Amino acid sequence: MKRETLLPPYAESLWLRHSTLIVILEAAILLLPFLGMALFHSKGEPREAIVAVSMLQTGDWILPVSNGDVIPYKPPLLAWCIALLAKLLGGEVTE
Repeated sequence: MKRETLLPPYAESLWLRHSTLIVILEAAILLLPFLGMALFHSKGEPREAIVAVSMLQTGDWILPVSNGDVIPYKPPLLAWCIALLAKLLGGEVTE
């Protein structure tokens, strides 16, 4: 059984085009205002780079410190590698 529509064929493509634009517009309205509001250094690799910078600045290679707070729950191997490579390549942690 074939379903009959009341709309002509050109109207269906027009509706599809407009519905796609509406979805894109809604996504832009919901997402764009909040770009850049999340803290960059709160999670993941940037946090490890902050620990490596702290190691280079203070010389404390044994106990990892981030913004003055001790990080006893995270193994320091990644921070050591970042700090060591930075020291070998000029003493600055970069991308």
